[in-house]
Amino acid sequence: MRRRLPRRTVLRQLPADAVFNRGKDAVVVLVLRCYRSFSMVLVGLGACIATWAHSVDDLDQAFVSPEAIMRALVTPLAALAVGIVVRASVTPLAWGAAMAFVAVTNPEMTPPPRRDTAWTRLSDQARMASAYRPLRWTTSVRDAAVESLGRTGSVLQLADAVLRALAVLAWLAFVVLLALR
Repeated sequence: MRRRLPRRTVLRQLPADAVFNRGKDAVVVLVLRCYRSFSMVLVGLGACIATWAHSVDDLDQAFVSPEAIMRALVTPLAALAVGIVVRASVTPLAWGAAMAFVAVTNPEMTPPPRRDTAWTRLSDQARMASAYRPLRWTTSVRDAAVESLGRTGSVLQLADAVLRALAVLAWLAFVVLLALR
Protein backbone atom coordinates (compact mmCIF):
# COMPACT_ATOMS: atom_id res chain seq x y z
CA MET A 1 0.00 0.00 0.00
CA ARG A 2 1.27 3.44 -0.92
CA ARG A 3 2.02 5.87 1.88
CA ARG A 4 0.12 9.13 1.56
CA LEU A 5 1.73 12.40 2.49
CA PRO A 6 -0.20 14.82 4.64
CA ARG A 7 -2.04 17.35 2.50
CA ARG A 8 -0.03 20.31 3.77
CA THR A 9 3.25 18.67 2.78
CA VAL A 10 2.02 18.03 -0.76
CA LEU A 11 0.82 21.61 -1.20
CA ARG A 12 4.10 23.00 0.10
CA GLN A 13 6.16 20.92 -2.32
CA LEU A 14 3.97 21.09 -5.41
CA PRO A 15 4.07 24.61 -6.87
CA ALA A 16 7.78 25.35 -7.18
CA ASP A 17 8.95 21.80 -7.78
CA ALA A 18 6.31 20.40 -10.10
CA VAL A 19 4.69 23.24 -12.00
CA PHE A 20 7.46 24.70 -14.15
CA ASN A 21 10.86 23.87 -15.61
CA ARG A 22 13.92 25.99 -15.11
CA GLY A 23 15.03 28.12 -18.04
CA LYS A 24 12.63 28.98 -20.86
CA ASP A 25 9.55 27.88 -18.96
CA ALA A 26 10.45 30.25 -16.12
CA VAL A 27 10.63 33.09 -18.65
CA VAL A 28 7.21 32.09 -20.01
CA VAL A 29 5.69 32.09 -16.51
CA LEU A 30 7.03 35.57 -15.74
CA VAL A 31 6.25 37.08 -19.15
CA LEU A 32 2.67 35.82 -18.95
CA ARG A 33 2.34 37.48 -15.53
CA CYS A 34 3.55 40.77 -17.06
CA TYR A 35 1.20 40.35 -20.03
CA ARG A 36 -1.74 39.81 -17.66
CA SER A 37 -0.81 42.91 -15.63
CA PHE A 38 -0.41 44.92 -18.84
CA SER A 39 -3.95 43.98 -19.87
CA MET A 40 -5.31 45.47 -16.65
CA VAL A 41 -3.40 48.71 -17.32
CA LEU A 42 -4.94 48.87 -20.80
CA VAL A 43 -8.45 48.21 -19.51
CA GLY A 44 -8.08 50.86 -16.80
CA LEU A 45 -6.65 53.44 -19.21
CA GLY A 46 -9.31 52.57 -21.76
CA ALA A 47 -12.01 53.15 -19.18
CA CYS A 48 -10.42 56.52 -18.32
CA ILE A 49 -10.22 57.58 -21.97
CA ALA A 50 -13.79 56.48 -22.63
CA THR A 51 -15.02 58.37 -19.57
CA TRP A 52 -13.05 61.46 -20.53
CA ALA A 53 -14.57 61.34 -24.03
CA HIS A 54 -18.04 60.64 -22.59
CA SER A 55 -18.29 57.28 -24.36
CA VAL A 56 -19.36 55.39 -21.26
CA ASP A 57 -23.04 55.96 -22.01
CA ASP A 58 -22.86 53.53 -24.96
CA LEU A 59 -20.66 51.00 -23.18
CA ASP A 60 -23.37 48.34 -22.91
CA GLN A 61 -23.68 48.23 -26.70
CA ALA A 62 -19.96 48.51 -27.49
CA PHE A 63 -18.96 44.91 -26.69
CA VAL A 64 -22.00 42.78 -27.58
CA SER A 65 -20.49 41.16 -30.68
CA PRO A 66 -17.17 40.80 -32.48
CA GLU A 67 -18.32 43.38 -35.03
CA ALA A 68 -19.11 45.85 -32.25
CA ILE A 69 -15.65 45.31 -30.76
CA MET A 70 -14.08 46.01 -34.17
CA ARG A 71 -16.13 49.24 -34.47
CA ALA A 72 -15.01 50.22 -30.95
CA LEU A 73 -11.38 50.08 -32.11
CA VAL A 74 -11.83 53.36 -34.02
CA THR A 75 -13.49 55.24 -31.15
CA PRO A 76 -12.32 56.45 -27.76
CA LEU A 77 -13.10 52.89 -26.63
CA ALA A 78 -10.08 51.57 -28.56
CA ALA A 79 -7.78 51.17 -25.54
CA LEU A 80 -10.57 49.46 -23.61
CA ALA A 81 -11.29 47.09 -26.51
CA VAL A 82 -7.60 46.25 -26.93
CA GLY A 83 -7.27 45.70 -23.18
CA ILE A 84 -10.20 43.30 -23.19
CA VAL A 85 -8.77 41.38 -26.14
CA VAL A 86 -5.34 41.18 -24.48
CA ARG A 87 -6.91 40.02 -21.21
CA ALA A 88 -9.00 37.42 -23.02
CA SER A 89 -5.88 36.10 -24.76
CA VAL A 90 -4.02 35.50 -21.48
CA THR A 91 -6.01 32.39 -20.55
CA PRO A 92 -5.43 30.41 -23.77
CA LEU A 93 -1.77 31.45 -23.80
CA ALA A 94 -1.33 30.33 -20.19
CA TRP A 95 -3.14 27.07 -20.93
CA GLY A 96 -0.93 26.48 -24.00
CA ALA A 97 2.18 27.08 -21.90
CA ALA A 98 0.91 24.63 -19.27
CA MET A 99 0.13 22.10 -22.02
CA ALA A 100 3.69 22.47 -23.36
CA PHE A 101 5.00 21.92 -19.83
CA VAL A 102 2.94 18.74 -19.46
CA ALA A 103 4.05 17.50 -22.90
CA VAL A 104 7.74 18.12 -22.09
CA THR A 105 7.76 16.73 -18.56
CA ASN A 106 5.47 13.82 -19.47
CA PRO A 107 4.17 13.14 -15.95
CA GLU A 108 3.58 9.52 -15.09
CA MET A 109 0.05 8.50 -15.95
CA THR A 110 -0.71 4.85 -16.47
CA PRO A 111 -4.24 4.21 -17.68
CA PRO A 112 -5.49 0.62 -17.78
CA PRO A 113 -4.12 -1.23 -20.86
CA ARG A 114 -7.51 -1.45 -22.54
CA ARG A 115 -7.94 2.34 -22.30
CA ASP A 116 -4.39 3.33 -23.27
CA THR A 117 -5.02 5.13 -26.56
CA ALA A 118 -3.55 8.28 -28.07
CA TRP A 119 -6.83 10.10 -27.46
CA THR A 120 -6.87 9.07 -23.77
CA ARG A 121 -3.29 10.24 -23.27
CA LEU A 122 -3.98 13.60 -25.00
CA SER A 123 -7.17 14.05 -23.00
CA ASP A 124 -5.33 13.32 -19.76
CA GLN A 125 -2.57 15.76 -20.69
CA ALA A 126 -5.15 18.46 -21.43
CA ARG A 127 -6.78 17.90 -18.05
CA MET A 128 -3.39 18.06 -16.32
CA ALA A 129 -2.58 21.30 -18.16
CA SER A 130 -5.90 22.72 -16.95
CA ALA A 131 -4.92 21.82 -13.40
CA TYR A 132 -1.37 23.19 -13.69
CA ARG A 133 -2.40 26.51 -15.28
CA PRO A 134 -3.77 28.16 -12.11
CA LEU A 135 -0.90 26.78 -10.01
CA ARG A 136 1.55 28.56 -12.30
CA TRP A 137 0.08 31.94 -11.17
CA THR A 138 1.01 31.33 -7.52
CA THR A 139 3.55 33.45 -5.69
CA SER A 140 5.77 30.50 -4.87
CA VAL A 141 6.07 29.60 -8.56
CA ARG A 142 6.82 33.23 -9.42
CA ASP A 143 9.51 33.39 -6.73
CA ALA A 144 11.10 30.13 -7.90
CA ALA A 145 11.05 31.37 -11.52
CA VAL A 146 12.66 34.66 -10.50
CA GLU A 147 15.30 32.79 -8.53
CA SER A 148 16.08 30.42 -11.40
CA LEU A 149 16.51 33.29 -13.89
CA GLY A 150 18.65 35.53 -11.70
CA ARG A 151 18.87 39.11 -12.98
CA THR A 152 16.41 38.53 -15.84
CA GLY A 153 13.88 37.17 -13.37
CA SER A 154 14.34 40.18 -11.10
CA VAL A 155 13.78 42.55 -14.03
CA LEU A 156 10.61 40.70 -15.05
CA GLN A 157 9.37 40.70 -11.45
CA LEU A 158 10.00 44.45 -11.23
CA ALA A 159 8.20 45.01 -14.55
CA ASP A 160 5.21 43.06 -13.24
CA ALA A 161 5.16 45.12 -10.03
CA VAL A 162 5.33 48.38 -12.00
CA LEU A 163 2.53 47.26 -14.31
CA ARG A 164 0.38 46.29 -11.33
CA ALA A 165 0.98 49.69 -9.74
CA LEU A 166 0.08 51.40 -13.01
CA ALA A 167 -3.11 49.33 -13.19
CA VAL A 168 -4.10 50.47 -9.71
CA LEU A 169 -3.39 54.09 -10.65
CA ALA A 170 -5.41 53.76 -13.86
CA TRP A 171 -8.39 52.35 -11.97
CA LEU A 172 -8.11 55.07 -9.30
CA ALA A 173 -8.07 57.68 -12.07
CA PHE A 174 -11.17 56.05 -13.53
CA VAL A 175 -12.97 56.31 -10.19
CA VAL A 176 -11.94 59.97 -9.87
CA LEU A 177 -13.17 60.70 -13.40
CA LEU A 178 -16.49 59.04 -12.63
CA ALA A 179 -16.82 61.09 -9.46
CA LEU A 180 -16.08 64.32 -11.33
CA ARG A 181 -18.48 63.53 -14.12
